[in-house]
Amino acid sequence: MINLESSKIFEFFPQGLVALDLETTGLSPLLNKIVEIAGIKITPLGIEKFSSLVNPGIQMEPRNIAIHKISNDMVMNSPSLKEVLPKFMEFAGNLPLVAHNAQFDLGFIVYGLHQLGLPFSHNEVYCTVKLSRLVFKEMAHFRLGLLAEKLNIELKNAHRAEDDAFVCLEVLKRGLLKASPKDVSGSFLFYLDDFHDIENFELKDHLKLIQEKIESQEIIRIKYIGGSKKNEFRPIRPLSLLPLPQGHVLYAHCLDTNLYKMYNLNKITECSPPTEEDLKKFNKSEEK
Repeated sequence: MINLESSKIFEFFPQGLVALDLETTGLSPLLNKIVEIAGIKITPLGIEKFSSLVNPGIQMEPRNIAIHKISNDMVMNSPSLKEVLPKFMEFAGNLPLVAHNAQFDLGFIVYGLHQLGLPFSHNEVYCTVKLSRLVFKEMAHFRLGLLAEKLNIELKNAHRAEDDAFVCLEVLKRGLLKASPKDVSGSFLFYLDDFHDIENFELKDHLKLIQEKIESQEIIRIKYIGGSKKNEFRPIRPLSLLPLPQGHVLYAHCLDTNLYKMYNLNKITECSPPTEEDLKKFNKSEEK
């Protein structure tokens, strides 16, 4: 049965859409692996679900298992991404894809398609974090669990793909009740096939420190060709390496501005350990 909230979906997305979520071995699509994929497809014909664990082909670290509660034993006999991803893409078809913090989830999808040599379909990609910031202006934070709490959405198993995909869909429904066409356009990120010709990923030697510090969540200094501190060292906390159509980027917390920024990898010319002053900045930002 199509209720008011669902009918609002079809007002903006007449053919329907797929809300999706992934669980992974870390934050970087270019470094880490998918361990679970789920999607909820809503169309005028009804609702369908897709859910599968994925064998990442590596041993997961305890810190990752602690987040999603998916153990190495649970994925040991699961299908590989090579088996799961084509099935998920067939399930999604050409429908719009929606995810919470979609840049990260779709980064994994994009890189998986690229690595496996699979075709890129022409899906629009939307982000419920971006939509939430536009329509729930009274809220200070937009984490999925917090939105679920504030919007009275039941979240049974946080950080499991099917449950998070359900909450993403419900956040979208609530958001669309308040959204204008401009708000929905503002939550659009890209078309999936924009990434068809992305470059292969291999970190250059002078950037290898970035990978190490992403894993340990420690700060480093980078010299960047651009921005207000052009060709000067700046302290950052690297969080993830992401694919973008215009080239791979580093997503990081800039300690000078206390903002989260994206840095084009091709514009990072040097990396070095932090200074004592950098460490003081980091400690102050953590206290806040």
